[in-house]
Amino acid sequence: MKRSVIFPDYGNQYVGMGKELYDTQRVMQEYFEEAADCLGINFVKLCFASSEVELSSLPQGPLSLFLVEAASGGMLREHGVTYELVTGLDMVSWYAAVHAAHGVSFPDGLYIIRKWSELYTTAMTHEPMQGMDVVVTKYETIAMVTAWCEQLMARGDGYIAVTRVMPDRLFVVGTVALCAQLQVLLTRESLSFQLRELFDHFDVLMPTESAQQAKQYLEKVDFATPLCPVLDPLQGVLLTTADELRATASALLERPVRGDAIVAHLKLYAGSIVAIPSLNIRDRLQRMLPEQSVTTLESEAASWHSQAENIYHDSEAE
Repeated sequence: MKRSVIFPDYGNQYVGMGKELYDTQRVMQEYFEEAADCLGINFVKLCFASSEVELSSLPQGPLSLFLVEAASGGMLREHGVTYELVTGLDMVSWYAAVHAAHGVSFPDGLYIIRKWSELYTTAMTHEPMQGMDVVVTKYETIAMVTAWCEQLMARGDGYIAVTRVMPDRLFVVGTVALCAQLQVLLTRESLSFQLRELFDHFDVLMPTESAQQAKQYLEKVDFATPLCPVLDPLQGVLLTTADELRATASALLERPVRGDAIVAHLKLYAGSIVAIPSLNIRDRLQRMLPEQSVTTLESEAASWHSQAENIYHDSEAE
């Protein structure tokens, strides 16, 4: 029986995530201590006693999510839980997955996400951006909207791209002017859409110049051969070498995560463990994977220990 570990995407973080685990699990405390030493940030206060606004800002939000998810991966190892695949649902959670597979060190993961936050903040202050949800009723919609975005951006008047593909919707991000032009095309084809706030920083890809700076930074990072396969969230293929991890890390700066590709591959597995934070992520994944057993690591130490032991013994029996 093959089992995967899924790390939730940005937007699932919340104040208090992992608090009971931090209070009872030494491995979690060690991760928090190392993060504080690396970056000089009081992550205990940030994660457990700040505000939702502060936890959604850059760089605090993505750094906190990576920390808690990386620590939860450490607890899986601590309890001897076995799995055959790891993946993340966006860039920050993908690095948590890579760390869980020993493909990148914890400090390097922190530094990469901090560097991304700095470059993103600089790039996005120059031009107002707009987010749009587009309803997907058939697969052809994905290719059509993606092609429109590429054509609009090719004109050189701004930036627009499909930055996330899920089974039931596309998320498009672009400059306000180009989003207005896309709305005309969507209305012409009777496709439903809704404008929304850019609450999720990792839904927004970097402009080319900033992406090139980030790629130069990635060249200095030591990726290692993962101990188990890491799923590429762009194409849904398995990554098993350090070079493949580096290439995907670079591509994630300029290409959208393909939720449909991730789900298509996860369907090959009989069960999935969702690393904290959880919130509504379990229900979301259960809808995508109705035939699969989805286990969530809740933020109560007692239930965590029980779940981990049960998962471990189930793996041994199978």
